[in-house]
Amino acid sequence: KQHHPFLDRLQNQEYSILKIQDGNKMAGCKSGWYESVFYKGDSFAVAQPSKLITCYQSTTTTTPSPSEEYATMRVKESATLVQITMFAGLLFLLFVMFRSYSRFKTDWYRLIGVYLIGTIGVPVSILLGPQHPGFNRIVGFGILVHNLAEVFIIGHVWFGNVNKRGHNRYGGIYTLLYVWVILTLIAFLPHAPLFLILMIQGAGCDWMLVATFVHLGRWMNKTGNAEHFKSDGGCMGCVHANLGLAAAIMHIVSIQPLFFSFATTLQGLTLFTVIALFPTFLVYIWFAAVDKLESPFIIQPNPSSRAAMDCDRNQLLVRILRKENEIELKQRSVVNPQEEKDDGAAADQTQIVNNDEYPKPSDRDGDRKKSYTYGDVVVYGLVNIDKTNGMKWFKILVGVTFSVSVANSLLVFFSPCYINMVPVVCD
Repeated sequence: KQHHPFLDRLQNQEYSILKIQDGNKMAGCKSGWYESVFYKGDSFAVAQPSKLITCYQSTTTTTPSPSEEYATMRVKESATLVQITMFAGLLFLLFVMFRSYSRFKTDWYRLIGVYLIGTIGVPVSILLGPQHPGFNRIVGFGILVHNLAEVFIIGHVWFGNVNKRGHNRYGGIYTLLYVWVILTLIAFLPHAPLFLILMIQGAGCDWMLVATFVHLGRWMNKTGNAEHFKSDGGCMGCVHANLGLAAAIMHIVSIQPLFFSFATTLQGLTLFTVIALFPTFLVYIWFAAVDKLESPFIIQPNPSSRAAMDCDRNQLLVRILRKENEIELKQRSVVNPQEEKDDGAAADQTQIVNNDEYPKPSDRDGDRKKSYTYGDVVVYGLVNIDKTNGMKWFKILVGVTFSVSVANSLLVFFSPCYINMVPVVCD
């Protein structure tokens, strides 16, 4: 009876891992080139540098000493506590965004809330995938969900809502094609090129988000729209406007340790990314409140909720009744001018109070015609608002951010070649 070597390995319980050697193994890499590894008990392979596989194999087959086991459990305990704390904070921020977003239009609370859900998908995919360091296909699904949320933000800032008026008519179709292509690559592409492609498109979305906030703040200041956010005490609105850029920069910096952890198998680097999630989205919420009419809510009713709308309707009915009383007083002024003077003064005082609480729609509409708020930008899109230079700047920023993301990804992808991780991992 003939035995196939690969089948014999599968039947031999003494082997803890199975390696699929890559044909084009890059020579000269200090830590070795990426190889796909099936660890015992895992249904999915992990891509690891070849010289580190033996180290992880020895830790799998050997029994650690009590001191080593205690140290390992302490590290796992600390990592778990950090993850639980950050997840609890992110869930609270998600609750605030859910309470604050508008039910009738696209706003920043809705976009950032979806972004937060997509970002949580990355650590969740890490927990659901193989519990061995390195890159695996399950992480690819988390990266896809995260980048899809960034695509939503970038698409709304530049092109606005999907509608039937001629601009951004096919935004939904392009998004579906993007998801289908990435899912196909995750299913069929080998680990090494899949890791590189996911890094390039992931870093591209991150850098494009940074460039978008830079251009958005510059455009708001150049066109005078930033004056809409200036408070009586100074340019506080301008400071708020830069918070979106600060949050995007915090994210692009914190995501680098995650990339390097996949390439070098140092799982501890992922903690820096997880720790930075809560402050990053806290700054995003602050940015979402930059518009004067947008404020985060926790307990009180949202202005777009049914209860708040019923209250506004009742207030409008009261104003209508008071207006009818004014007309009646004017009709009675012919009979008793002194009575009309006294009642009219009270009615004018009431009208002044109401105007302070509820600005006239005509005044609000006039402000919208003169300037655009950040909430208006995600509804209409910079390309449609700035018809002269909007598309030109979009193409320029896409080209620049794509070049930067390729350089960023190649730096991480080839890190096993210029960083010797053998002493760090094996010792």
